Amino acid sequence: MTEQDRWKNRRKMAWITLLSGVAFPLLILSTESEVLGQIALPFYGFVMGVVMTYIGAATYEDTKGVASVQPKDNRYSNRVKPSNWNSQRMDSKRMEAERKD
Repeated sequence: MTEQDRWKNRRKMAWITLLSGVAFPLLILSTESEVLGQIALPFYGFVMGVVMTYIGAATYEDTKGVASVQPKDNRYSNRVKPSNWNSQRMDSKRMEAERKD
């Protein structure tokens, strides 16, 4: 699992938690259950904790640059570059420059 996949899963968890927090009062109103009203405070404490943890971790990573995900260039990500790759590249540039002259 890559860092990008982890953040995608964290975002899903935060959105589902946030949506359940919005839907919970509708559930209480539609059922008129007193038990649901009694567990509202712990439920919203949990929702607040999940969403704040996600927002805090995302903000910390953005400001401190911790484990930032760099976009991959898919054309070269699976290839192993030879040790003399850079010198070969410079030689080819030099040869192109000589051809132009």
